[in-house]
Amino acid sequence: MAYVITKTPPEAEVSEVPSEAAREETKIESYLELDPLSLEIGYGLIPLVDTVNGELLGKIKAMRRQLATELGFVVAPIHIKDNLQLRPHEYSFLIRGIEIARGEVMMGSWLAVASGNAEKIDGIPTKEPAFGLPAYWIDEKDVENAQLSGYMVVDVATVIGTHITELIREYSWELLTRSETQKLLDNVSKTYPKIVEELIPGNMTLGSVQRVLQNLLKERVSIKDIMTIFETLLDYSPNVKEPETLTEYVRQALSRTITKQYLNDEGKLTVFTLDPRFEKVLSQSEGGGVTPEVINRLVKSIENILSTGKLKGAQPIILCSANIRKYIRKIVERISSSFVVLSSAEVVSKTDLDIRGMVKYEN
Repeated sequence: MAYVITKTPPEAEVSEVPSEAAREETKIESYLELDPLSLEIGYGLIPLVDTVNGELLGKIKAMRRQLATELGFVVAPIHIKDNLQLRPHEYSFLIRGIEIARGEVMMGSWLAVASGNAEKIDGIPTKEPAFGLPAYWIDEKDVENAQLSGYMVVDVATVIGTHITELIREYSWELLTRSETQKLLDNVSKTYPKIVEELIPGNMTLGSVQRVLQNLLKERVSIKDIMTIFETLLDYSPNVKEPETLTEYVRQALSRTITKQYLNDEGKLTVFTLDPRFEKVLSQSEGGGVTPEVINRLVKSIENILSTGKLKGAQPIILCSANIRKYIRKIVERISSSFVVLSSAEVVSKTDLDIRGMVKYEN
C-alpha cells in the first residue's frame, strides 16, 4: 500500500489535463520502479496489514526503529502488497524485486518454538522460519501448556516480523547504497564538517567509504559508532587505498563493540584457535596464493568441529592473527555462514577466553 502526493510546480499557473497517451506512459514507467524492500502476502494474510487492526504493521514499524539503533542506519520502508499467486497464508520477502525468502504461517494458530530439551507437545510440526528451529503450530487453548513445557510461544505477526528482521540483518550490507552512505556523511558533517571534508574527496571516494561500511555490515558489525569509523579511515586512508585492508583497521578500532557482541552469558568469549601451520602458510602466501590443498584442510577441520558437538550451542568463532583474518574469512564464508572469524587485535586484552579447541591442519 503506497500513497503518492503530487504538487503542482510553482511556475505552472495553468496546466492542461494530461492526455490519455501521457497517462498511459506514466503508468508504464511506474512498472520500472523497484522497491528497495517489499513484502508480498497471500490474500489470507491481508488482515495482518489492515491499517486499523493490522498487528504486522506495528511490528514492522518497531522493527525499523530497532534495526536503525542496531545497524547504525535507517532501513528503507517496506512496501507491502498482496499477491494472488501466493498461497493464502504464504508470504514472500523481496529486495529490489528479487525474492530472497518465502514462508507460510497458520492464521489463528500460535507458533511454539522448542528451546533446549523441551518435551514433545501436540501440534503440527514445522520449522521456525527465521532460524530454522523445530516448532509446532498449536491452538490458542494450548499456549499456556506449551509455555510450561519449555516452549517460546509467539503469534503469527511476530513470526513474520522476526523472519523479516533476521533477513534484513543478513542482507543489510546490500541495503547500504551510495545514497544511504551520503546521508551518514551529511549527518556527521553537521557537527564535524572538517572530518568529512578531509575524508572525501581528499583521501577516499564515496564508493570506497560505502565498501568499507558494507564489509562491516556483511559480518554483522554495527556501523553505529560512525565517528570511530571515519576517524580510523582518516588515519589510514592517506597511505592505504584498498577497502578490504581499511576494513581490517576499522574492525580493530571497534574492538570493544565486536568483543561485547560475542560474549556469552558468563561474560566469556568462546573460540577455536587456528593451527600455527595455517597461520604460517597464509602469512607466507599473503592470502593470494592459497592452494586448494590448504583450503581443503581448513574445510575438513571446520566440518569436524561442526560434526563432533564441540560447540554445545555456542557461537562458532575462529581466533587468528590480524594479518590473515580477511583471508581466513573469505575461505570460511564459503563453508559456513555461521562461523565468525576474529583477529586477536579485535578482542579486548582482558577478555576471558573459553577455548574449545583448535582448527587443526588436518592431513
